[in-house]
Amino acid sequence: MQRKYLLLPLLLLLAACSPNTPPLTNSTLSNDEPVVRKHPKNIILMIGDGMGLTQITAGLYKNGNKLNLEKFPIVGLQKSYSGDNLVTDSAAGATAFSAGVKTYNGAIGVRMDSTAVKTILEEAEERGMATGMIATSTIVHATPAAFIAHVKSRNDYEDIAADFLKTNIDFLWEGGKSYFDKRKDGRDLIGELRSKNYFVSSTDEEDLTKVAVDFNRNFAFLQRMPIRRRSRKEGIT
Repeated sequence: MQRKYLLLPLLLLLAACSPNTPPLTNSTLSNDEPVVRKHPKNIILMIGDGMGLTQITAGLYKNGNKLNLEKFPIVGLQKSYSGDNLVTDSAAGATAFSAGVKTYNGAIGVRMDSTAVKTILEEAEERGMATGMIATSTIVHATPAAFIAHVKSRNDYEDIAADFLKTNIDFLWEGGKSYFDKRKDGRDLIGELRSKNYFVSSTDEEDLTKVAVDFNRNFAFLQRMPIRRRSRKEGIT
């Protein structure tokens, strides 16, 4: 199936639309002629870690009361509470972003009853869109993981990494290589990605700027980052 769009769940915020949605006419932005919006070529969803109204306001004050966010034609708000707590965490919050459902703190891509829920990235794959993910953290951290994995706990890092093999995501660039090739269960997920015709490289092998990209293959570039085990006693993040 021909792939038409690029979806990049990064770490910062905003935008989603359907390729089947007809062009919209919006006369509310101006008293003059209506503005006709065309289909976007690419959709980039950027999520800023912990980014709320307080952080946006601080940015406004620091930047002379101006931000490029103000240029967006559409702005919305999301209630960030989780399904079991007034204070959400990254896992429940990202699941709300990725799948549009409220769930318990710590849940990755599952409902309150721990059953899997389809994410926007998976739906894009089903529609034949090109998809990708870039993270400044390890790819198994809660925010990026909620777009592609379905596990009961955000601490199940190896299970999260294994779920990447269940999709056909076109582009991956992030940390967390150890959860792919130095696993407790002995699986070599990098080898499994290569068997699925992925081009896979890492900072262990070469600098990203020297990678020769084969545009006929899916791409994964992984960085090895220190493994950090979260304690149940740690605060919500």
